Amino acid sequence: MFLSNYAPRNKKIKQRKYYIIIKYCGIFLFFLIILATIYISSSNTNKFLFEEQFYEDKYLNNKNSLKIENAKLIGNDKKNRPYMITAESAIKNNIKKNIMLLYSVEADIALKNGGWLILNTKHASYNIENKILSTGKKVEMYYDNGTILETSNLSFNVISGIGNGDNGVKMYGSWGMIESGSFSFDTINHKFLFNNKPTLLIN
Repeated sequence: MFLSNYAPRNKKIKQRKYYIIIKYCGIFLFFLIILATIYISSSNTNKFLFEEQFYEDKYLNNKNSLKIENAKLIGNDKKNRPYMITAESAIKNNIKKNIMLLYSVEADIALKNGGWLILNTKHASYNIENKILSTGKKVEMYYDNGTILETSNLSFNVISGIGNGDNGVKMYGSWGMIESGSFSFDTINHKFLFNNKPTLLIN
């Protein structure tokens, strides 16, 4: 009787050990997922901070770079209307003599009939010779009539008043919304052109 009952008992012990192993593996996997989530979150934060500091770290390590705090670029367009570009900081590098890198940018553009346009973006470059402001970051443009334009790619000549973008755009106003894949505009003549499957929603 003893021998006949021993084998099933041994089997039960093995099954119990098997369940214990599964239990601890599950607990280990749970904590591993938590650690992985924390790591990914930390990596995204570090990536964001890296992007914020990249333009400074890259150029300030070069002794030929000059950093200007609270920079202001002031001038007039071809119709002699004033514009002012301000930046929390700007970097001028001797390697690219015509380019200034701007951080935390705001451009104040005078329009005809006393109107105005405010342009905001996080990072941008400014070509001193061609007077072109360019960015691949999110751009917000606010008009005095309440119209708002949002895009993530912009090249704007502050002298000619002509700008364009090809990475999607949305324009909002009391009249509704326009959305398209690309666009161009003329601040001198106050004209817009929307291309690449434009869609108009009227309020």
